[in-house]
Order: sequence, then structure tokens, then C-alpha cells
Amino acid sequence: MCETTRFSVPMASVLVCCSCCWPVFGQKVNYDESKVPAYTLPDPLVALDGRRVTTPQMWLEVRRPEILELFRTHVYGHSPGKPAGLWFELLEQDEHALDGKAVRKQVRVHFMPGKTGPKKDLLIYLPRHAKRPVPTFMALNFMGNHSIHADPGIILSDAWMRNRPGMGIVKNRATEKSRGCSARRWAVDLILEHGYGLATAYYGDIDPDYDDG
Repeated sequence: MCETTRFSVPMASVLVCCSCCWPVFGQKVNYDESKVPAYTLPDPLVALDGRRVTTPQMWLEVRRPEILELFRTHVYGHSPGKPAGLWFELLEQDEHALDGKAVRKQVRVHFMPGKTGPKKDLLIYLPRHAKRPVPTFMALNFMGNHSIHADPGIILSDAWMRNRPGMGIVKNRATEKSRGCSARRWAVDLILEHGYGLATAYYGDIDPDYDDG
């Protein structure tokens, strides 16, 4: 549980960082390889101080952190960090979800003290018979957590959504008809069968998709 819910903090932080990337849209793009200046790709097994990576330990302790830092500096940016008032509220837990194949947890992530501030709801599925923390896929969904699977135990989102009457989104709100409407895009059962977990949150919980939302 603890290992899985930690993933939620970077996800929200990355979305905040994305708002700082708007200026890149004004940069000209080059699609002509002949116009690319000469360059030499760095050797991934040579550390910044010139030492060659010779052991798994050196990779984990030296070179891997260097490469990740290069990506943070030049590609993805740095996370703003954990909000000071962040806390988690367990809304629901079922140890025998999906016909006994999974443990389902629904966690509300509060970004400020108290229950009236900004929040998002995280849906987590873990293999029921896992004996240790498992690798977990995490992704945002676009029509509420209940849309990724027809599981009746998933809490129906009450957040604002774009109208999609054919998929059960009416008057900017989800209805029971929208339960599982995006299931074909989410291989929940396959993920669990292979021993992995899944965590997802509705992107509109972070920022409703309308002006000044």
C-alpha cells in the first residue's frame, strides 16, 4: 500500500512542471538530419568523471543516478517536491475484488490539511496473492476511475467531465452507464495475471478540463 501510493506525489508534481514548458512551443523544429551539427553520443557506461562502469553496484550507485539527473535537467525537469500538507485517506478496500484476483484500494490524496482543499482519488489494484510489493503501472484516465473497469465496487466519480452522452457522461457528470466505458483500453486483468499492480487517477481531479476549472 505505502509503496504504491507514493507514486501519486510525483504524478501531480510533473503536471505542475508541464505548465512551465509552454515556451518550447515557440522553438523551430528541424526535421532535416543533414542540418544537425556533428555530435558524439556519450558512452552510457562511462561516468561523468571518466571512470568506466565495471560492476552492477557502480551502475546503481554512480552512473544510473547521473543519467537520471541528466534527464531531469535537460528533458523532464525537476519535481517541485511533496506538498507540505499532503495526506492520504483510505476510502475503501476490498481484499477479494475482481472475483478474488485482486486487492482493490481507493485512496483520496489530499494536498492540503483538512478535507476541503484540492484532492484526487487514486484507484489501486494489486494481485491478491502477492507476497511482497509489486511493480505497479500508473496512469491518468480521462473519464473517471470507474471508467477503466466494470467493477461495481469502484466509486463513481463526481468530478466535472466533458459531455459524452454515448458513454454515459451527461450534464458534465458521470452516470452508471459510464462504468467500464474505457475498459478496452485498460488491461486490468492481464496486468494482475502477470503479477503487476495498477494505479490510476482521473486527470480532471488535478485540473478540470475547462477554462478556470
